[in-house]
Amino acid sequence: MEYEIKRFLEDKPGSKAKAIVKIAPGTKTEINSLLHSQKAIFYQDEKYRWFLVEEQPLVIEFEKVRWMTARNGEAAIFTFRQAVKI
Repeated sequence: MEYEIKRFLEDKPGSKAKAIVKIAPGTKTEINSLLHSQKAIFYQDEKYRWFLVEEQPLVIEFEKVRWMTARNGEAAIFTFRQAVKI
């Protein structure tokens, strides 16, 4: 079921659950449960449209310092973790 939904959203990003239910095997409840439980794969916008999450490389920029220390690195990562609420 997940495979079919991924392929469908690759072709038709921004589809609503009603359209996804028509092409995917499973009940409406099962499909909605899958969509909502797989936040790393699917996301829903404020208009209830579904999209695939695009994989992005993680980039952490460190402030310019003369010498990188563990403290500088840990401070940057801690700031990043707070920003994305890991």
